[in-house]
Amino acid sequence: MEIITIECPKCKGTVHVDKSVDQLFCMYCRAEIQIKPTASQDMNINHEFQARMAIAEHEEELYFRDEINFDQVMKAYDEVKQIGAHHSLYWLARARFYTKGKLHELKKDHMILSEQNEVVKQYTLLMETAMKRDDKDLRKIESEKDKTLEKIVNTFEKARQQESERLAEIEERHRKHEEEKLKRKMERIQNERLKDIARAEKTRKMLPFRIVSSIGIFIFIIFLITRCTQSQELEYEALLEQHNLVILE
Repeated sequence: MEIITIECPKCKGTVHVDKSVDQLFCMYCRAEIQIKPTASQDMNINHEFQARMAIAEHEEELYFRDEINFDQVMKAYDEVKQIGAHHSLYWLARARFYTKGKLHELKKDHMILSEQNEVVKQYTLLMETAMKRDDKDLRKIESEKDKTLEKIVNTFEKARQQESERLAEIEERHRKHEEEKLKRKMERIQNERLKDIARAEKTRKMLPFRIVSSIGIFIFIIFLITRCTQSQELEYEALLEQHNLVILE
């Protein structure tokens, strides 16, 4: 590790720092200090920065093809940050992907609607950092930030409306299902009542025939009893007459 000495541009204090660091905060006035690399260092850093940015952009493509997840792309941007934190281009690219990625997650139902404030906060922070790194295109970056924030709010609002409609549709389907169940139950009860009424009506209509049939059976039984009694009396008289004849002989 090689230590170099630099002067704070704000308070003129002397700060000792590792040569590999590209930015730091003054230990006296807390002002942010950007450390400019040498020409050769700058060339090497630019080549590596472009290479890492290309990797991050490729990771983005894989993400939107649903081949990798959101955190993997952010990790690729973290790799770029190690050498490109002083580039506004890095912060703009990270902010743009962060927004597109979060809205993509929302579309896939991988994110809840209550995260809107956090998305707005993080995107705003990234864009403000980009503006600190580039004072030439502030108006352009500010315009992009405002348009994107409006898009975020509108997208979340649309998602809320769709969610509300979806829940209303589910509730309506549930209500219709319950109504259909109740309707089938009432129809079943009504059918049972109709069957009971039909059975009672059939019984009522059959009652006179049952009474007549019972009377007929009763009369027939009396007739049989009477016949049996008469038959027994005749047998008894015949036996008695036969006994008397035997006595006379």
